[in-house]
Amino acid sequence: MDIIRFEVSHLVGSLEGKKSEFDLAEGAALLVGREPQCELAFDPYVDLATSGRHARITRVGAELFVEDLGSSNGTFVDGAAIHGRCRIGMGSTLEFGQGGPKCFVTAGPELPEGTPGHGRISAATAAIAGGVSDRGVGANTVALMINQATAQTSRRFLAIIGGLTLLLLACVGVVVVLAVTTKGASKAQEEELDKTKDELAQAKVDLSQSRTQMETALAEERIRINANNLASSLEQERVFSEQIEAARTEVSDTMRAEFEVKQQELLSSLLSVETSLTEKYGHAMYMLTYSPDERVLTEVLKEVPPADRPGFDEGFCTAFAITDDGWLATNAHCVDAIFEFRYELGRKGLPTQFYAKRNGDSQTAYPLLSETATTHPRHTHAASPDIAIIKMDLAAVGKEHIDAVVQLAPKDSMSALSVGQPIYTLGFPGKVMDPYRVSADFRGGNIARLTDFDSSDSGAQANQFVWHTALISKGTSGSPMFDRLGRVVAVNNGTMSAERVVTSDGTTEKVSFIYSADGLSFGVRADLLWELLEWKGIHIAPQPAPSPLVDPSKKSEPTL
Repeated sequence: MDIIRFEVSHLVGSLEGKKSEFDLAEGAALLVGREPQCELAFDPYVDLATSGRHARITRVGAELFVEDLGSSNGTFVDGAAIHGRCRIGMGSTLEFGQGGPKCFVTAGPELPEGTPGHGRISAATAAIAGGVSDRGVGANTVALMINQATAQTSRRFLAIIGGLTLLLLACVGVVVVLAVTTKGASKAQEEELDKTKDELAQAKVDLSQSRTQMETALAEERIRINANNLASSLEQERVFSEQIEAARTEVSDTMRAEFEVKQQELLSSLLSVETSLTEKYGHAMYMLTYSPDERVLTEVLKEVPPADRPGFDEGFCTAFAITDDGWLATNAHCVDAIFEFRYELGRKGLPTQFYAKRNGDSQTAYPLLSETATTHPRHTHAASPDIAIIKMDLAAVGKEHIDAVVQLAPKDSMSALSVGQPIYTLGFPGKVMDPYRVSADFRGGNIARLTDFDSSDSGAQANQFVWHTALISKGTSGSPMFDRLGRVVAVNNGTMSAERVVTSDGTTEKVSFIYSADGLSFGVRADLLWELLEWKGIHIAPQPAPSPLVDPSKKSEPTL
C-alpha cells in the first residue's frame, strides 16, 4: 500500500518542542483541534486560540491539503490565512488560530517550485554543504534555519554524515588494498589520502556546528515568540483593568444616583408619616410637668417685679390620652417620680403641683389627680411591666372631654409583632423639653429584638419587652410606639444610650449622664396596658378601623 509519511515539529503551543508523525494512505484525513477525538489534538485549556474541530489535513494522490473547518480564529499557511483547501508539504509552516499553536512540516510531499515553503529544506542543506562555517550565517539563511529546525533536517544531516562516513570507509579500504598490493605506494598518494581524511573530519565539524547554529536560532525564535505573547498578554491585562475600572466607576455612579433617589423617597415618606401621625394623634400627646405652688413662688420672688419673674415649670415625662374623659397612659416610673418630687420638694418648703400640657398648647395646664395614679401590679423596676395610668382634672380647666385619644392595637394582635417591623413614636426629648413651647418630636425606627423581661426569647406570648432603633432619650419615657396603621403597640420606657459620668472638683463628686445617638431603645408591649385597664375596670370605647400611615402604593416602609 502506498503510504505518505507526514511529520510536523511544534514551534509554539502546548506541544512546543515535540514532534507528531502520521502515515497517510490514499484518501486518508486527520482532524486538527482541541477535541480529544482529533488525531492532532491540542490542549483544551492552553491552546485557546484553536477551535474544537479546527482544520482537516487530507491526502489526495501524492499531495496533502489543509482545510479550515469554520474555526473562530482562522488557519494560516506560511503566515497567510487560507480560504478553502491549501496545498502543503515539506517546509510549510502551519498556524491553527492567530497566535495559536504553530508547527513546521518536516516530512511530507515535496512542493513544486513557486509554492510557499518550497525549497526551504534543500536550500538550507545546500548552504551547509557549501561551507556555512566559513562565511557565517546570513539573514536569509537564519530565517530558513528557524523554519527547518526539525527532526527531518536532523535525519538529512545524519544521512549526509552517514554518506561521508561510508566514503571514509571506502577510502580507508582503498588504502588497505593499496597497502597490500603495492607496498611501494608513492608518498604523494599517502599525502592525498591524509588530505582526504582531514577534509572528511572538517566536514563532520562543519555539519555539527551548522546544526548547533540552527538549534540556537530556533531557540531564539521561540524566545521572541514568547516575548511577543507576553507583551500581548500584558497589553490585554492593561485594557481589561481599564475596562474594569471604568465599569466600577459607572456602577458606583449609578448606585450613588439610585441611593440619592431612594434617600429622597425615604425622607419624603417619613415626612408624610410624620404629618399623618401628628394630624391624627398630635393632640393626644401630653408633657408631664411640675412647678412650685404659686403662693410660695411669689413669696420667694417677692422682690422681683411680677413681669420679670421666671417660670418654674419643668417637664419630666411623656404621656398619651386613652379616653376622652382624661385618662393618660405613661410609665410606672414616671408616676413614681411624681411622689418622689413631691416629697423632696416638700422637704425644701416648696409645695409642688403636677400638670399635663397638651402638644401644641403651652397655655393650658391640666392638673394631675395623683390619687388616681395606678401602676401595673407586676411593676418592680424598668425591666418589668413599666406601665401606669393617671387622670387629668378636666373640670379645673372648664372641660368635660378632650378632643383626641390614641388608638390601641388589639390585645390579641400583640404576639404578631416581628423583628424588622417599622415603628414610629411621638414624645418630648429631655434636652429640648420646654413646658413653655410644648412640641412633640417624631422618630422612626424598626423593632430589633423581642424578649421577655429577662432578655430571653420565651416565645411570642411572653416576649413583651420590645427593643427598637428609634432614637429616644430622657423625657420620652411614657411615649407611645405606633405601628404602620397608627395603632399603639408598645410604650417606650428607656434607652441604652445613657452614659454615667462622674466629675470631681477635689472635694465633691458630681454624677451626670450623657445621652448619645447609639445603642438600642426599649419599651413594654401594649397588651400590658390592656391588662392594667381591665384590672382597673376602665372601658375603652370601640375604635374605628385603622388606616395606614403610609401610602400602600409605596415600595418600602419609611424608617430611620
